Amino acid sequence: MKKKGFTLSEVLITVVVIGIVAAMTIPTLMNDYHYKTYSAKIKKSVYEFSSAVDMFITEEGKTSLASTYLFDSGGLDKFMQNGFNVVQTCSSSSNDCFASSYSSINGSKANFTCSGSSYTLSDGSAVCVTLDTSAKSATLNIDINSTESPNMGGRDMFSFTVDSNGVVKDTDVNESTCKGSSTGDSCFSLLRDKGFVMDY
Repeated sequence: MKKKGFTLSEVLITVVVIGIVAAMTIPTLMNDYHYKTYSAKIKKSVYEFSSAVDMFITEEGKTSLASTYLFDSGGLDKFMQNGFNVVQTCSSSSNDCFASSYSSINGSKANFTCSGSSYTLSDGSAVCVTLDTSAKSATLNIDINSTESPNMGGRDMFSFTVDSNGVVKDTDVNESTCKGSSTGDSCFSLLRDKGFVMDY
């Protein structure tokens, strides 16, 4: 009795089909994985920064950020060192902590320089804090993986404001602003409204 089996051509065709299907699905699965990781990290970073600001105001016995020593000379460095596990300070050149340029989701590219003080934290993220001493507020840029790629606004780079009361907030929810911003303006609000699913 003759045994039935697969011919070499049938095996090769099966392998080619499996390869084609894998080539089409693996990049999508990898992107989904990265986007979930980015979403979780920025959510954690914002929560930790908000908590650190609240704790700082409470420990100072104040009712607002504006009345704390943050805006005094050396206040920002003291706040960062006390509130976070800072592994590197890059106050004179942000390029040690951040990439030199970032692209937007739409593909435009822009150079990035922290006009305040920048820090690398133990979790691998980079934080740029620029104080506005007259308004007693700050601009906050967070790159969740420092100089590592993709270096893109709305993916690993996000921009916030910290108002005089210590509230960390993003600009209004605006998908077109987010997609066109190399620093991730409006992206956190958009991400939060989408249930932290990075599908924009």
